[in-house]
Amino acid sequence: MQRRQRRMRMIIMASGLLSMLLMVYAGYTSLFAHRACIISVDVRCSQRVQNALQATASRALSCPPLVYSAYIKETFLGVDDVCVYHYPDTVFIEIIASIPRFLVNEDTVVTADSRIVPAAAFNPDCLLHVPSIQMHAADVHAELASPAFLSWAKRVPITFLKTHVVSWYNHVEIRFYDKQDASFVLVADAYMPYDKNMFAQCRGFKERVCAEGKKSKTGWVADMRFAQQVVLYPGAKGA
Repeated sequence: MQRRQRRMRMIIMASGLLSMLLMVYAGYTSLFAHRACIISVDVRCSQRVQNALQATASRALSCPPLVYSAYIKETFLGVDDVCVYHYPDTVFIEIIASIPRFLVNEDTVVTADSRIVPAAAFNPDCLLHVPSIQMHAADVHAELASPAFLSWAKRVPITFLKTHVVSWYNHVEIRFYDKQDASFVLVADAYMPYDKNMFAQCRGFKERVCAEGKKSKTGWVADMRFAQQVVLYPGAKGA
């Protein structure tokens, strides 16, 4: 008898709690049902993504801000943050896109916070000056998510990447082709310090080779993967 009474009390309490939650939700939806919703989308998002985000206005008015924000970030991979502001007659939503750091194989973006996002999620104009990487790995997404690549991405100077074409074969072979002189190639790995002194040394080395008039029909390769030295050798055809 006591067990039955205890069970009935628990059922009544659970029913009461559910009713309260439904009342709160109903109150929330009715409170914002007649309000306008303005969504401001970062111009770094592609037009297709902007249109899709604008279409979420009704959802923004029918659910709490945290739920809406979580939905947007989960659905739209290129979105970095969602800010919701409530005014008497309007809900204003600001959607901020992630910052592209690398454009990989022309179809994938690695963002500043190390997310991997399809390039189609971004406005093509905002990718024009993003450093480009040619990734030759068999599984590009696995390589981009690897600790070696993520560590390298944080250390390599962006200014250097803007002046070189990068070909990533694996974590122990990364080739940098000078955009102004593709005949001179730097070879590095993902574990080097990538400090200013190292690249200044390579520039000086290149200038000295040119000044001495050394010729090579296939150009030159400067291999920086050795301790305390740079190894220079003629490049192979097609390298």
